[in-house]
Amino acid sequence: AGERLLSLQTADIPIYNINPASVMRQLGLVSIARQATTEINYIVPGSPADEAGLQKGDVFMEIANKPINAWQDLVTIVVPSAGKALDVRFRRDGVERNVVIIPGTRMSGEKEVGVLGVGPSIVPYTEEQIVEFSRSPVQALIFGVEHTWEMSSVTLRMLWKMMTLKVSHKNISGPITIADVAGQAAQISWQSYVYVLAAISISLGVMNLLPIPMLDGSHLLTYMIEIVAGRSISEKFFAAGQKVGILLLLSLMSLAFYNDIFRLLN
Repeated sequence: AGERLLSLQTADIPIYNINPASVMRQLGLVSIARQATTEINYIVPGSPADEAGLQKGDVFMEIANKPINAWQDLVTIVVPSAGKALDVRFRRDGVERNVVIIPGTRMSGEKEVGVLGVGPSIVPYTEEQIVEFSRSPVQALIFGVEHTWEMSSVTLRMLWKMMTLKVSHKNISGPITIADVAGQAAQISWQSYVYVLAAISISLGVMNLLPIPMLDGSHLLTYMIEIVAGRSISEKFFAAGQKVGILLLLSLMSLAFYNDIFRLLN
């Protein structure tokens, strides 16, 4: 029972808009084979980085006299520095330059965080960064159960945050995004592809167990109510619930397709 694991660094990229793929990243579906470098890939127009004159291709070297060896280093410095002037040293076309940038602010939950308005270049992991180790069948089974529970918990937490408007609806992805991610994973290895399929299956399984009419979770809830009440639910009430369920599912599917198409066009 062997597997290939990647040494990943996960962190929120300091940009103004919520990244539509953030949920996929947290589930390990997008960042599974790629890493963020210290090179700028894009700049949000009108952001502090844009106003300071940073350009695509610039490479961060130091911020506030602290070396930037990975994108996480930049995030660690910028996030708590909203409104504070930072000395930034970067390299452009082989020439080192300096500039002072005052990070902007955005709300992360109830907390105010600093942002530069830049995104990193993403590159594949090298063979040297891939760690090989194996588990016995029993260890693999235990790990699988624990990982399934963890991913199920993440799915439920993200759903709750969407319902409480703490996470943008742009994080909802449809079949187009799923196919794209699965295709990327298939190019890496069959293990990565199987992992993606398993992650998607777990997420769909959790969704299917929600007490929403038309889903299995609703049927299970209905059976429990009938057992406790000692009688069957009226057909009229059941039919009304089915109509509500169909409306909710169609709305969710429409939103997922809209987000997929919006990402493709942009």
